[in-house]
Amino acid sequence: MAIKMKAKIIYSQKILTIFKIISIFAIIILLAADISILYYTDLNTISKTPTKIFTLIINTTSIILFTVIIFHLEKIGITSIICFLYSSYILFKEPENNIGLLFYFLTFFSSQTRGFFFSKKKLKLCLIWTYLGFLILSEIRFGISVFFKCLLDKIAYTFIFLLSILFSSSFITEQISKLYGEKILDIRLYKELTVRDARWLSKLQAGDKYEKIAIDEHLSTGSVKNRFKIIFNELCVGDKQGFINTYSNFEIKYGEQFSSKDI
Repeated sequence: MAIKMKAKIIYSQKILTIFKIISIFAIIILLAADISILYYTDLNTISKTPTKIFTLIINTTSIILFTVIIFHLEKIGITSIICFLYSSYILFKEPENNIGLLFYFLTFFSSQTRGFFFSKKKLKLCLIWTYLGFLILSEIRFGISVFFKCLLDKIAYTFIFLLSILFSSSFITEQISKLYGEKILDIRLYKELTVRDARWLSKLQAGDKYEKIAIDEHLSTGSVKNRFKIIFNELCVGDKQGFINTYSNFEIKYGEQFSSKDI
């Protein structure tokens, strides 16, 4: 039963509802911003203002992504794309606005939550920090004095932010460890799931694709994907990345009938 609670801490219905409400408000705000830009800008000269065009593109893209989240709450990882767009825009255009740095870190942590770093972690981390370095170095065009002042500010904000994350993550990890003990996911505790589901999940955990599982089980890929949607919904993890992120280090069992350690 404890395992069920662990999944719901990350993907509870309450959290998903909050995401839906936030997405609705975000769409309203972004629509208002776009309308304001169009209303106060001469449409005949808007092509001469690339900043406003870029803002319109980012806002419209974000509206589309937030709409997807509203109807497909399991896709909350899309927020990392939105954060990435705004962080890139702000860091490149407004060196003294440290909200851009915050958006960039939100991109990092929201991607991590959805399992983005599950594979090729070092390469992806290298690319992320290299891109951030490029955005910061681009601020030299505003002048050396502005660049160094903003650089020192960003270093300070980065240090404080990472230190806060270190303390909070350590505390959360410790509390989860005390509360849930061994990392065992017993599928038998979920009345809608079967021993076959436990076997499929262990294969997914080991890196098997839907197509391979379908071949092994003599089923169509569509049938396997549909079943996994039911499984993910029962586990309250949203989707494949949610499952991998939550249970990547867990032993999967179905009572005494099945254990992923025996595979």
